[in-house]
Amino acid sequence: MQDFTPNLDKKISFNDKDLIKFSSYKGEGNGAGSTPFFPERVSWQELKSQLSSSLGYTRYEAIVTQTSTNAPEPTELLNETGAVLTWTREAPGGYLLTSSIPIFADDKLAFISGAPNSFAPSYIVTDVNSTTELSVRTVGHITGFQGDDLLKDNFIEVRIYP
Repeated sequence: MQDFTPNLDKKISFNDKDLIKFSSYKGEGNGAGSTPFFPERVSWQELKSQLSSSLGYTRYEAIVTQTSTNAPEPTELLNETGAVLTWTREAPGGYLLTSSIPIFADDKLAFISGAPNSFAPSYIVTDVNSTTELSVRTVGHITGFQGDDLLKDNFIEVRIYP
């Protein structure tokens, strides 16, 4: 069996806009008698496109906090939607997630949220108002009413299906 141990002394350089995609061997079997593939550069956009198409949906992920009468403040982790998403406050516990392009549809959207990192137990209710507007409401478990200050470092993911 031929040894395909990589040369770890050889450095490969790339910038932050490149990623490296590794393939194991060209040919059949477990590599014996096959030619090893060498790394190739792949753009971040290409990788995101491949990941999104393999998952079957695009995602928006953020850690969101809301205090007092302020709009929710997201720390965006990932945005594959191609849209600019903006959070605003409508009323106590009532917020809008607005998209710069039409991406929301009732039957093609999943809203996933992590447990709130706040002292008050609560849950989140969502409604699609239009193709550019998603209503997000925080409701206290004890009171049953919408309220502010219930989003504290909540993980939120919006999945958009084709």
